[in-house]
Amino acid sequence: ELARKALKICRSKADVAAMAELYDRKGDVEHRKPSGLSWSNLPLHASLIEGEKVRTLYRSFADILFHEGSHLKLDENSMAIIQRMRADLIRDKTESSVSLVKGNIYALLSGSSNKKFKVNLKGVKTKIKSKSFWIGQKEKEVLLANYQGKIEVTARNATVVLGKNKGTKVREAQKPTQPVDLLNAPQPGTPADN
Repeated sequence: ELARKALKICRSKADVAAMAELYDRKGDVEHRKPSGLSWSNLPLHASLIEGEKVRTLYRSFADILFHEGSHLKLDENSMAIIQRMRADLIRDKTESSVSLVKGNIYALLSGSSNKKFKVNLKGVKTKIKSKSFWIGQKEKEVLLANYQGKIEVTARNATVVLGKNKGTKVREAQKPTQPVDLLNAPQPGTPADN
């Protein structure tokens, strides 16, 4: 009987809803609950749930912290939907899924193999094994830049793999372009001697 109770408790901890919060913000950041009809101000450190929409307006940004330590930063004029946040407390696994509706996101993931993070894009599938990447969702194209690890990008039955410091573009109803090198980060300069 005790073993059955223990098994029941373990199973109840195997797939539980996880949480995220608005870790940082600037300017106008709004949210809409899954059953909500209107947008409202999203206060700093507010909890976010599955199905919740977050958007940033002009000259604004939002930094969402997921419970396993991953950060998702939304640039100005961006909107994302938190689709899934699940945790298996017994196996120490998490799964998070976000849909980028428009705008740009920068992700800095915790990176453990037990932590899965997925970004859903219109007409594009991704398989993310990266700790750091940027995605821009435009009206008729998606831009992807990978800074660490690798990302598989699939559209129109064609797949490219973005390694470290590689990027690709996927235009509406087209295959991804071949990966290209990203530009080097700017380096600080020193004034010339006169």
